Amino acid sequence: MPAAPTDIDAVRRWSRGRPLVTHALEGAAGGYDELGMVAHTVLRYHAHLLTDFERKAIVAFDARWRIALASDPEVMHHQLRIAGVFDTPGLGAVMSKGYEAFCRDIAARVLLEQATALVLNRCPRCDRIVRTPRARQCLWCFHDWH
Repeated sequence: MPAAPTDIDAVRRWSRGRPLVTHALEGAAGGYDELGMVAHTVLRYHAHLLTDFERKAIVAFDARWRIALASDPEVMHHQLRIAGVFDTPGLGAVMSKGYEAFCRDIAARVLLEQATALVLNRCPRCDRIVRTPRARQCLWCFHDWH
């Protein structure tokens, strides 16, 4: 396993621009994506490592999806604006980059700033990140260490 990169640009090169993996069996043609799995693990199991701005941005992305799915999007957008979901400075720039890029940036930041606080459960055979922190079966090489 190569060492984790030391700057944001190196992390982006390290991830090779592949799509974010939000489920262990998804990704570019079912392939493994290390940075995507780090992002999945951070967002799902280590939300305490997120900054306040990152939490607000996730709420804003969720709000945008709710507006798109609402039966009356204008009413939903108005309710969310009243609640102050979109009032965070700098949110527009983050949302314009898209959710996947945002998640990759979170993973890169956590790897750089809080790598010691991040617990990644890896398969002892293939060294890939497994689905959950308590998993004892690799969905990549199917190794089982119960």
